Amino acid sequence: MKIKNWTGRFPAFVFAYGGPLKLAADLGVVHSSVYHWMSGSWPPKYKTAQRIVELANSAKFALSIDDVMNHSQTVARGDR
Repeated sequence: MKIKNWTGRFPAFVFAYGGPLKLAADLGVVHSSVYHWMSGSWPPKYKTAQRIVELANSAKFALSIDDVMNHSQTVARGDR
């Protein structure tokens, strides 16, 4: 995975939350999914993205559904 793509609000939240393994465990998904979301390979399912935003809000981290869902497009455009 390209570390340089792990920039932006969504990856910043993942690391602030405790990393991909903790987020995966709390979401009940395999950790490789979180790595794929962070690298921009694909976005999470919408319901999962909503749960991510809920976790972020409860952790006092400002994260929107657009930050999560549009991260893969941002990476693909080369903005990150």
